[in-house]
Amino acid sequence: MDTETAAKNGIALLTLAEKFVEKSLLALLVLIPVGVLYFSMYKIWPGLELQPHDFKAVTVQPLAPEHSTPRLLRISRGESEVRQVVFAKVHKAASTTVQNILLRFSVFRALNILLSKRQHQIGERTDLIQGIVPHPEGNNKTFDILCVHLIFNASNVAKFFSDSAIRIAILREPLKQTVSALAYYSKNFPSKILKRGRAKHPQDPINGFLRHPEDFYDFGNGPAFSYVNNRMSVDLGFDRTNFETGKTNVSKIEAFIKQVEEQFDLVLISDYFDESMVLMRRYLNWAMKDIIYIKRNAAHFPKDSVWHRDINRNATVMERFRTWNLIDYKLYEHFEPKFLDTIKQEQLFKEEVSAYAEILSKVSNFCLRDAARTKIFHIPESEWTEEFAVTEFDCKLMLLSEMKFIKYARLLQRARFNQTNNKMYEGKVHK
Repeated sequence: MDTETAAKNGIALLTLAEKFVEKSLLALLVLIPVGVLYFSMYKIWPGLELQPHDFKAVTVQPLAPEHSTPRLLRISRGESEVRQVVFAKVHKAASTTVQNILLRFSVFRALNILLSKRQHQIGERTDLIQGIVPHPEGNNKTFDILCVHLIFNASNVAKFFSDSAIRIAILREPLKQTVSALAYYSKNFPSKILKRGRAKHPQDPINGFLRHPEDFYDFGNGPAFSYVNNRMSVDLGFDRTNFETGKTNVSKIEAFIKQVEEQFDLVLISDYFDESMVLMRRYLNWAMKDIIYIKRNAAHFPKDSVWHRDINRNATVMERFRTWNLIDYKLYEHFEPKFLDTIKQEQLFKEEVSAYAEILSKVSNFCLRDAARTKIFHIPESEWTEEFAVTEFDCKLMLLSEMKFIKYARLLQRARFNQTNNKMYEGKVHK
């Protein structure tokens, strides 16, 4: 895009914003920063090709108290959609896909997301929450959405979120989760210790890890610097002091599981991902469109890759790994049956999951094959959903990488912060 074209697009965007402000008091962006915002986003990732008309979608939606989910399926959690959600983003448990869902929900409603000023996560090494993008309405205001990585600490999170915010966690079968983390971080973010483990087991790193997990772990740095030592429990706040001893402390593990149960309203299981999203939708009273997705951040390796080697499920090897990852196993074995029992009690749940899967298939086909040509796709009204449209812009957001989407959300939030400060400044000037 040359400068002249960008300028024209910026002007067109301003015109669009002006028209929308006339129609609604709930405009997402002030007029002055809009053109700047467009230039900034294009500079960050020209491949997204956001156009002025895309921003018509990025406007505040009014509170939507009613949609066509059968009333009998609402679990007495209120008639309005829930807009305050704390999501504990657990590593390699389909959490990036959930994050994309939450970010889209937030962007279309101009909700305030707890974000780092510079990084795509708040903290993977500590439970401290610092260096965040200011709340548009002031330092003492609570945020609406948490969906980035941090080590969960209920007291620290409570400083930024209302007690009434729904708190959600997600877990994955521990062997799958750990092997996925091992492969992902070895490929994309290979630390010194992971390189050392690979060097010791170059032909079969997965089974090498299962037999000798200590080869891939730095005992000096501890669990916060590792993704292959009970990372789900670390993410959810298990005490990292004397961590290796804690892995054999049954009462400490049981107390931690009870703590998770008390701190979270809903614990999802990524091995039943569609079921998890439907259950989440029911808890939050969201529309079907709010939970559509295209799978994010999944690992892809060539068929002949060492990461495709079959796992040796020898009883001795599996018991060794279970001992290494015992906290995660105990955590998962507590919450998986609870999850299955919950969805078993839900009325017409299988039918809704089936309808959801069919919608996802259609949305995926549209976004991956037809969006650039047809621009818009309609899902008809049914027992499970009101009619809704999926646009090319929706597809762009669903396919946006985690880091780029975080940058996008951060820009939008800073624009709202500037808007608020401009209004406060103008008020002082006119007094």
